[in-house]
Amino acid sequence: MYGIAAARGRDVFYVLLTKPSRPMDIYRVDLEGGGVVRVTDTFYGRVPDEVLVRPESVWYESFDGRKIHAFIYRPRSEGRVPVLVVLHGGPESQSRPYYSALTQYLVSRGVAVCYPNFRGSSGYGKSFQKLIRRDWGGGELRDVEHLVKYLLSQPWVDPGRLGVFGGASGAS
Repeated sequence: MYGIAAARGRDVFYVLLTKPSRPMDIYRVDLEGGGVVRVTDTFYGRVPDEVLVRPESVWYESFDGRKIHAFIYRPRSEGRVPVLVVLHGGPESQSRPYYSALTQYLVSRGVAVCYPNFRGSSGYGKSFQKLIRRDWGGGELRDVEHLVKYLLSQPWVDPGRLGVFGGASGAS
């Protein structure tokens, strides 16, 4: 959920909501018995929901035994596939399971996409988020290194085709 607004004098709310298989839309929530209704339809092209991939939530062990979370969008194809690791910026930001046309396109073309929440990411408690302070380029990069080791241990990953990109601090 990305935003919420209340209608004046009524138990009605408008909510901005997205999910991995649907772009952001506005939904009307009527607490007086009207239920939930989608108000906008920003999903052009009418791609069937069952064609789009939802992420798998995984935990892997890092260099210090800490469990690190990641979302992995996998193609439905058989055999080994290439993987693109996407590093969020911030550095105290967070990867979430939201709709990404690029992710869905890559997955439809046989490329898995992985979004890790390495140390310093928000949403996993303040102590986890503070681990990056005074250690940029340290522990979080080792978390990504151990993500790569985890991915290479998976039977569906093509070890010769692994890439990484990111924005802001995720690109440094």
